[in-house]
Amino acid sequence: MAIQVANQYIFEGTVSGTATIEFGATICRMTLTNDSATKDLSWRVNSTQTYATLKPTESVSLDIRTDKVHLSGNGPYRAWGFN
Repeated sequence: MAIQVANQYIFEGTVSGTATIEFGATICRMTLTNDSATKDLSWRVNSTQTYATLKPTESVSLDIRTDKVHLSGNGPYRAWGFN
């Protein structure tokens, strides 16, 4: 599910396998949270990069210019993009 509020793009959902979140605009800052209590969530912003891993309940915040993030794993996540 995606919500856009002013300069924010908010996504909450469950990934099963792989998924790509498209923010709809180029964002300058992103926060990604793994909401699973037991499973890792892998992510990358460029399809040629290797995946980075978020441990259960871990978050990452980046100053980055992108319009999408690629996810891999099984479990719930939250993503915020700010432009």
